[in-house]
Amino acid sequence: MMRIVSVCLLPGLLLVACVSIPLRTPPAVADIQVRYTGIDEHGVNVEYRFTIHHPAAYPLAPPRLRYDVTVNGDSFASGDKLFAKELMPARDNVLSLPVRISYGDLRHATVRGFVRILLTADILIPHGPETWKLPVSCSGVLPVFRPPEFRVGSMDTFDHQNGWTSARARIDVHNPGGVELELGSLRYWIVFSDTTAGPFRATARPSVSPVASARIPAEAEFRSGNPVLKRFHSRMLSTVHLRVQGTIETEFGSIPIQRD
Repeated sequence: MMRIVSVCLLPGLLLVACVSIPLRTPPAVADIQVRYTGIDEHGVNVEYRFTIHHPAAYPLAPPRLRYDVTVNGDSFASGDKLFAKELMPARDNVLSLPVRISYGDLRHATVRGFVRILLTADILIPHGPETWKLPVSCSGVLPVFRPPEFRVGSMDTFDHQNGWTSARARIDVHNPGGVELELGSLRYWIVFSDTTAGPFRATARPSVSPVASARIPAEAEFRSGNPVLKRFHSRMLSTVHLRVQGTIETEFGSIPIQRD
């Protein structure tokens, strides 16, 4: 039975307008949001959040979500998720769908460190003998993390007083991925054939833009006369190897890294 707007005049009270919603008014999708919840060397975690407005005055059975995810036009994932909670009446309800995008599962090579991701889904809501279907879709561009490449660009030394000598190195870094990298917490060791020098630390807080390269000045201090300093004077860059350890910071989270 359809209920209508009624106006009631109650003794001793102001005029009150009572608005009721028809019993068969279906919920509607009010908003869709996508956020990144985690990242590592192997993939990124994405969360889709669907805001469902349920206008009626009674709860509805838990909805079901049938979805498909495509990446660069290829089918990537599909599923059927039954949510645990009812849709509460006269309010917005938020449904969450986490999706793991593993880089190893991507079939096509990325273009400049990015892939296109598309989610299409149906939100199915039981209502008596029928089921309401709310179709949704969401597309966007997903930045892909790729491990950066490091090499020693130059080596030099200069003397301090009190028996200390500073060794300087220029670390050349290439970022092949689509995520900006903050490298300020990394430590570097320069490995020669018979000895290791380090750790070197950046003299500033370096960052590398997506699909770009940068030069990072780094320093370490040694006691004057340390045999490792003779290696720096040799300038034989072709014979050295670089070890890297620490944490890379991105806008999506921290990524531990160790390169031996």
